[in-house]
Amino acid sequence: MNTFCFEECKSYCCRKGYLVLTKEESEVVAGEKLESLIVKDVVKKTDDDNYSLHINPCPSLKDNKCSIHKDPKRPTVCREFPIFLWSNKVIHVSNRCLFVKQGLLYPYLAELKLKGYKLEYE
Repeated sequence: MNTFCFEECKSYCCRKGYLVLTKEESEVVAGEKLESLIVKDVVKKTDDDNYSLHINPCPSLKDNKCSIHKDPKRPTVCREFPIFLWSNKVIHVSNRCLFVKQGLLYPYLAELKLKGYKLEYE
């Protein structure tokens, strides 16, 4: 895990917003708390049988560190953030990420552009 995330950014992406997760991913993120989070309306079942988790903060965040970071079942959105491949050669980059906002990801993004990827920012 990048120390920038928990030392400087304080894991902002894991403290605000929401995630759309599969049932299995929501079980990994919320663990034993899943049913109580559903009752509290923090987790809602969506029309397509996924789950929407309101992050304030993520139940897996402990001292600004992800407690499931090394879990192979960790949600795809968590593994890929802040860069998502949306379609062939189109990449979405999240401006919610302080690493992106400060330009620290620029060398990697520049390399992707040289390889022919189109970058889209939210």
